[in-house]
Amino acid sequence: MSENYQEENINITENEELRLPPPPGRSPATRASSLGERSTSNAEQEPEMRSVTIQREHRLQRVDANGRLIAHTKSHPSPTRIVQLKPSSSSPSVAPVNTTINNTTGSARARSWDVDHATLPTRPDDFPLLPTTRIVHGMNAGVISNCISDCLRIRSVKMTLCKSQGNLARCLNTDFCRFNVRLYSTNDGAVLVEVHRLTGDAVSFMRDCRAVFNAAEGKSLQQQSKDEDVPMYLRFPVSQMNFLGSLSLPPPLTTSQDEYAESIKCTSELLSSHMTDSNMLGMESLVIQTDPLKTDKSSAMNVSRRILSPSDEENDGFNLHNHLMSILLCNEDSHVMNAEGHQAGEEASLSQAYHVTKLRNLAMLALSNALELFSSENLLTSTISSDLEWYTSNLIPTLIHDLNMAVSNPHYACYASRCLSTLAKSSVELAHRMKDSGGLDAVKIAEEVGTREFAMLAHDARTCRESLCVGDGME
Repeated sequence: MSENYQEENINITENEELRLPPPPGRSPATRASSLGERSTSNAEQEPEMRSVTIQREHRLQRVDANGRLIAHTKSHPSPTRIVQLKPSSSSPSVAPVNTTINNTTGSARARSWDVDHATLPTRPDDFPLLPTTRIVHGMNAGVISNCISDCLRIRSVKMTLCKSQGNLARCLNTDFCRFNVRLYSTNDGAVLVEVHRLTGDAVSFMRDCRAVFNAAEGKSLQQQSKDEDVPMYLRFPVSQMNFLGSLSLPPPLTTSQDEYAESIKCTSELLSSHMTDSNMLGMESLVIQTDPLKTDKSSAMNVSRRILSPSDEENDGFNLHNHLMSILLCNEDSHVMNAEGHQAGEEASLSQAYHVTKLRNLAMLALSNALELFSSENLLTSTISSDLEWYTSNLIPTLIHDLNMAVSNPHYACYASRCLSTLAKSSVELAHRMKDSGGLDAVKIAEEVGTREFAMLAHDARTCRESLCVGDGME
């Protein structure tokens, strides 16, 4: 049912974008008649879509003599073929952000959203006014659009400007909630700001929606972060809170072996299901089970060990490592949503592209959690030592490829930089192999893109660059 509703919502949105204000001299009755004739003609030519089916793509996968998945070589083209953005020859440190930065590289999306107030269209009156709208008086549309652009950059929301409609910006936040921001002119010369949710979590949408409205009204942007909306008990472990100095707490609850086995069994069944919705639920569960802030530490350690080590004894029934890495390594470019929100290189449904992109993003987050947890316990080097060559020849090139794709998908680049940073800190050999594979150039590209467009990426890429340069004293 949810897929049907989302598809209808997308179709309505696309139809809405085609509606233009009536030209001067045409009466509403004439326009209604023409719209009725056009809709009747379209209905006769094309049947109305009421459902969508997402079918899992079956592909042949290469394995080595030990049954390990081998990455597809065609999914790792050279950096010069993927991104034409040239890193600056000066220091790659993050510069102060200027909301009027222009796109001078040709490949990076321009982060400045310049809307001409004089040509701003009025809102069509044949579609009900959304509740998520706000009218701003006394401000130019160009100023409002630049403030919104800067707000979205600070909140790490991917913004894509519509080429055919200058008043429209398509957005995708870190929770993979898709929404549109439109600017319209009112009769009294004010600017109407409309934020329209398409898919995704409503709570996450409302946080970004309120931030957009505050920015449109000219309120101060003080390095807004989504962490500000997260309760403190989800940001820090209880053991790091100051009140422990004066209180004595009971011993923490631990998950019994039976409870752990049941939870991981349920996750494995969801991941191995032939239903795509079940796969998504299983991956979301895996992300939670690798986060010690959302589950007990012993369970997080057990699940993370299964992700990092393919030969772990608990992987006999369902190998979490092979399943997760198959999603990460099989990164065909046709499955990556491009700047316009559609699949690149082939005509496929937007729903399938959205599903595959979100599933891989969650898989990268689970891997990042597992690497960080074992690194904090000084167990990462010993855990991956027997598979170090596989990590070097398969996983690291994939992560560097994701960094080079920062322009089209900053979400991948964020988690890729975190994984590379953790691996570089754990092994000097891995850090050197990363640099030999073009890791520094890829990190600089990602950092420049993050500085322009995606604050979270700028921070993660800078941390990764520092990790790679510590050994050579290049900081």
